[in-house]
Amino acid sequence: MNKLNRKGQSICGEFKKYAFELRGYHFNGKSLSDVMLYSSEAEMLMGLLDEEINLSNLSSVFIV
Repeated sequence: MNKLNRKGQSICGEFKKYAFELRGYHFNGKSLSDVMLYSSEAEMLMGLLDEEINLSNLSSVFIV
């Protein structure tokens, strides 16, 4: 994991050589509206990033 950012209604990130951006839209009958996105994986990765924990340095992960 190199970088993961959340801004507004999108989740953006980079992993190895890949970059991605996720956006959600809802058609309300007249136009598209942004949808607030939530990703438990993104929340976990943001926590790891905040704590400066690099997953590639861990030999194993055990979650209770």
